[in-house]
Amino acid sequence: MGRGAGTKRITIDSRTWMKGAAENNESLEGGFSPDSKGVGAFATPGLIKGGHSVSATATNAFAADESVFGFTTKDVNSGTNLTQLATGDTVGDGRFYTVHFITGAVTLAATDTARDYAVGISDMVKYAGSIITTSATNAGLSDNVFGTNDFDWWTTVALGPALTAGTYHVMTVLDSVLYIADGRYVHSWDGTTVGTNALDFGANNYVTAMTTHDGMIWITVAPTPRSDQNLFTRGTRLISWDGIQDSWDVEIPLEQPVYGLFSHNGSMYVGSYRTFQIFTGSGVASLRRVGVVSKEKIAFDGDDLFFLESRSAGNYAMIRYGSPIAGRAKAFYPVFEGSSSSGTPALGNAALGRIIFVDGRDLKLINQFGANQANSTIIDIKRPLGGFAFIRHIELETEVLESGDSFAISYINSAGTEITVGTHSTVGQCFYGIDVESQAATYVIQLKIVINGTKGIRRAHIYYEDTERQLNG
Repeated sequence: MGRGAGTKRITIDSRTWMKGAAENNESLEGGFSPDSKGVGAFATPGLIKGGHSVSATATNAFAADESVFGFTTKDVNSGTNLTQLATGDTVGDGRFYTVHFITGAVTLAATDTARDYAVGISDMVKYAGSIITTSATNAGLSDNVFGTNDFDWWTTVALGPALTAGTYHVMTVLDSVLYIADGRYVHSWDGTTVGTNALDFGANNYVTAMTTHDGMIWITVAPTPRSDQNLFTRGTRLISWDGIQDSWDVEIPLEQPVYGLFSHNGSMYVGSYRTFQIFTGSGVASLRRVGVVSKEKIAFDGDDLFFLESRSAGNYAMIRYGSPIAGRAKAFYPVFEGSSSSGTPALGNAALGRIIFVDGRDLKLINQFGANQANSTIIDIKRPLGGFAFIRHIELETEVLESGDSFAISYINSAGTEITVGTHSTVGQCFYGIDVESQAATYVIQLKIVINGTKGIRRAHIYYEDTERQLNG
């Protein structure tokens, strides 16, 4: 049947998909469907490829009831290629690991069963060449490989006050001073002296997030602890503090509860209950509606940031916020998919071209530019046809295929039915065209391509003919 007189064409250039994941399938701004998974736009600018690949995997590295609450910074110990993470289990025991950024080897270096650790309670940072980790009521000091640990360091050596159980003890560092959140208070440690209650927000106030940005400490304060926040939590405030005075400089009311504050490349990002936001200088602006983005679910590298987004029960997407082409506006790309029935997924420590993704019990090192994730799926946004029409022919232009490369093509019609078209898999070919026979008329088309292998898509062409009435269903 193919292309005849009266046939119309839609061409989807890869540059359209470079706009990233749209907010919804009916987007007027271009991009691709937010239901896409494992879309790679960074390996070869100008081509859409499979999502980021896995360079190494440590299978069953963690117990089923462990959840990562903290990573150190993206710095990797010189000469060892080691970085660190910590977990808490369902009874509160803390486990402290080193991770090799080349091999992916995970080593349990220390365990603390005397104190309680948990997501939303504990945190971990590097400070003055050591690692500081907060538990429910204390803070510990360790060397860079957890060979030497003093998990009661805060109260027995620094002589700080016992921390308040049930509150988030997030930490940050400014001008060589460590700051620890403790319910209504923020304490400080300058390497010699504890500043107890250096900042006091008053009764019925709790610190829910904290970071250092533009020479100031930024804090969110809410009427409930982070672990008790939900959609209906109101009264969160964004605070700016110089770390010295006993009062704060700026206070901005926010509409949603906050789970994380993140500073990167001159911008401050806000992880709210359902929205990923950016600080504008006088408030926040929404970048994208996502799930909760908290400190243990975000990583940074170069100009880009990465975070985890919940898709459905047990399924998570690693989202990359960046631009694959210099000078282009940043956009959101679901670059890797995870699925696990145990543990809480976590993301952190981007370095050496890799990102740590804790996927349930497994730890995976994700290549930032690798592009051969199996069964990557790009789904186009819904494209209106101006009325009912018959899809007649579909063409795909790609790189020249090698063994193992394939592109399975289908489309979703206005009835929501997925129509299988064919598979482009012939070695040595870079063009694929196929007629579409005896299918129901549709008034929209949503192209779907499942990518396997390392080759990329340049463009797709959809040929269709108008019809005045719906035929064949």
